Amino acid sequence: MPHSITPLEAARMMETATIIDVRKEPARNESGLTIPGAARLLPSDAAKRWREFEGKPVILFCVHGHEISQSASALFAENGIDAHYMAGGFEAWRAAGLPVAKADSAT
Repeated sequence: MPHSITPLEAARMMETATIIDVRKEPARNESGLTIPGAARLLPSDAAKRWREFEGKPVILFCVHGHEISQSASALFAENGIDAHYMAGGFEAWRAAGLPVAKADSAT
């Protein structure tokens, strides 16, 4: 089972890990923001696209760090990827005052 990490731990790992935004499209569009440099992966595509993220640790985040990012990180971990999900999700990242960027509307 993948481990949760805090937003501050995720921020420290940004140079060595791939950060992946797995929020559902309506939530992502509503916020209009994401973590700078985050890759985009629709939750429904995780089972088809996990291989694209092989080679280094991944940190997945959804809105609150619950079932979406936990499920996706479990799928990645089952396939041998060093996967983590961010506790508290994007909302915890923002609450910690960490940097955000405008989210591209394309997936």
